Amino acid sequence: ILGVFGLGGLLYTLVARRLIARLGEFGLAALGGTVVSIAFLLLLIGPTWSWAIPASLLAGLGMYMLHNTLQANATQMAPQARGIAVALFATALFLGQSLGVACGAAVIDNAGAEWIFAAAVLGLFTIGMLFARALRRRAKADNPENGA
Repeated sequence: ILGVFGLGGLLYTLVARRLIARLGEFGLAALGGTVVSIAFLLLLIGPTWSWAIPASLLAGLGMYMLHNTLQANATQMAPQARGIAVALFATALFLGQSLGVACGAAVIDNAGAEWIFAAAVLGLFTIGMLFARALRRRAKADNPENGA
């Protein structure tokens, strides 16, 4: 089942060029956040383990859509200090993952896994939408006559 997550990532590589051309960065961030949220929603409501298979595929696809957009923008934030920007991005990513596991374990022990999945549904959807909105706002500020 975990390997299906990787298949979702491979699926992204097959459709990335078309998705980026059609949706742009803000559309890719919004859709990525939505897709990975749907994956966690399936894990939350799925009554059997078999629901984890499509959830893992969607999680891989959505995660790569959102993560690649975030990472690409990390490299563009400070072109004169690109290495530092990427290092800070990686630091935030890995600290978030390790702290998330530690906090998540405590939540699961005390309240159950469904709370983690529910938080992931809301949190990842919110991150995708807020990042998409920030990208759209930046595009409008960079090119006000375009109305991107």
